[in-house]
Amino acid sequence: MLPITTDTATIPNASEVLGLLEDYADALDAALEQTPRVYKGPVYLPTRRAIRSSVSAAELVRAAAGALEFAGALVRPVPVPGGWSRPIDVVDLAITRLGDAWELVEQHQRQAPGENVAGLVFLAEWLRIAHHDLSALLGPLIELMGMPEGE
Repeated sequence: MLPITTDTATIPNASEVLGLLEDYADALDAALEQTPRVYKGPVYLPTRRAIRSSVSAAELVRAAAGALEFAGALVRPVPVPGGWSRPIDVVDLAITRLGDAWELVEQHQRQAPGENVAGLVFLAEWLRIAHHDLSALLGPLIELMGMPEGE
């Protein structure tokens, strides 16, 4: 068996993760501020659903940053609605929700009326960027520190 070696320079510390989460939460908030909520014609429910899912994902990114700031560590338990959780698990959930929101917005963009599609272009791009970047940067850390299979 080969010895396990780790390069600690590639593992972000809690303050670096916090900085990333806050930066992406700010970017998502800016994208949401620029996303129109009212469109001409009848209400198109998939547009509302896509925006609501995006808002929820952005709030969860902000909540993950808050949990990490409160704990000061990636694995120190913090109170969450319904019990306790580790900040790394909240980060994992936030990244998952970003991916779900991005998929919903992408599906919306293929089916919605033209004005609705145009209104969500900037948001769709930032959801994609945030999900991709946070998954790539924090995915290995989440896998390393995440919950064992079956829990």
